[in-house]
Amino acid sequence: GEWLVEENAGGASARFREQGGADALVLVCDRANRALTLSRAGTTAQPQRFRIAIGMKKADVMMAPGGALGLTATVDGTQPIFAALSVASS
Repeated sequence: GEWLVEENAGGASARFREQGGADALVLVCDRANRALTLSRAGTTAQPQRFRIAIGMKKADVMMAPGGALGLTATVDGTQPIFAALSVASS
């Protein structure tokens, strides 16, 4: 797959697109609302906890059914793992 990064007046987004062309993971930063939304392909009847790890940084995210990919969460952009995304798009 590949990462696609876009910036616009309202914020920025990063998509991981699988080789078949479908988005598997999408991060969207909304500047006006200072919100970071994470969407993941999949289905679940109830919210589920996912652990995201990049190097030594980790965060638990509760993802609920919804959104275009099937699972969505608004995450705390102040967590160290997400802070770099927030700074990059502010």
